[in-house]
Amino acid sequence: MKKIMTIALITIGTLVALVLSFMAYNRIMPISLGMHKPVFQVNNVALGGYDVTTYFKGALEKGEPAYSTEAHEVTWYFSSQANKNEFMGNPEKYIPQFGGYCTKAVSTGFAAPADPTVYTLYNDQLYIFSDAAVKQAFLENPAGIISACDSQWN
Repeated sequence: MKKIMTIALITIGTLVALVLSFMAYNRIMPISLGMHKPVFQVNNVALGGYDVTTYFKGALEKGEPAYSTEAHEVTWYFSSQANKNEFMGNPEKYIPQFGGYCTKAVSTGFAAPADPTVYTLYNDQLYIFSDAAVKQAFLENPAGIISACDSQWN
């Protein structure tokens, strides 16, 4: 009996380790573990280098390292000094909801990567998604998904 229990525990432990490794490799973490960064980032740059102020102006633009600043433990790029100044005057207005992680994933309790080109503005707040289908699901029930995100994120 001891041998069966030992084998079962080793098997379960191995499976858990594999799942956690897969999730870490794909940058998917349960929010409850608190292992995610405040803002989704790749190489310490938010939103894949896109200028966050341009999401609110209707013409998404890539930022430049020459116009960068640090906020919420990540580097933000801007396409101009004016946009950088605008952000610095009120960063909370521009920073995407739920740290720019995929909004739908956050609603299910996971901090998962998002595609910075798949987004929407809802009630003048920026939401980022992993793909167009996930964005569409959000658009069908934004209040419900935001409510679920709020309960998971906080």
